Amino acid sequence: MRVPTNGSSAYKYERYYDEPKKKAKKGAVKKHHTKKLGSNALAVIAVTGLAFILLFRYACITEMSSRLADLKGKYDELQSVAVAKDFELEQEVDLKKVEEIATGELGMQRPEKHQIVYVDMQNTDYIESASVNESKNGGLLAVITGAWEKLWEYFN
Repeated sequence: MRVPTNGSSAYKYERYYDEPKKKAKKGAVKKHHTKKLGSNALAVIAVTGLAFILLFRYACITEMSSRLADLKGKYDELQSVAVAKDFELEQEVDLKKVEEIATGELGMQRPEKHQIVYVDMQNTDYIESASVNESKNGGLLAVITGAWEKLWEYFN
């Protein structure tokens, strides 16, 4: 830095030296350094742990999917065997022999004309249609009271 001198046009140059830096204690530097290193290491460990957990879950899902596919294959195979066995059973049953055993050994007989009751199979949802008819005839209150009466009879 230049500083003017008294009465002279020449500048006097003074040298300013950098003040010596204070030496930090060794423990403080290490703590700061290890604190920064420790937080970075913890972050890396956490990210690595999460990555391994994610990979483990994907491995479990893949294994379960593989097992499920194997079980579905076995199920389909067993189902086809069951259908084949049902077909074989139907082919082997002799209805004449069944009738002979039923009438001869078990004492059964064919029903007479007055014992035969024909069922109308056109209405497949009989229970549903009956409840709909009940609600149309008596309304919601009739359905609720009917259900309450049935529940009361059941517990008594």
